[in-house]
Amino acid sequence: MADVTVRFDEKSCGACALWEGPRKICGCDVTYNGLSTGRCNNPDSPAYGRAVKVIFYCFAKKDIGR
Repeated sequence: MADVTVRFDEKSCGACALWEGPRKICGCDVTYNGLSTGRCNNPDSPAYGRAVKVIFYCFAKKDIGR
């Protein structure tokens, strides 16, 4: 899958301030490879402590920049 660019308020893991995975942040946009996996460090998320795909959808996501 090619690189994907989304706004930082997108509800995916790749746009979460607490997701540890490869990505590039530029202004209000986040660019990542759609196949990337990273660790969730958000204690409010059901995926906390697990490795999750960058596109995992989460209502507990913490916006970058807030």
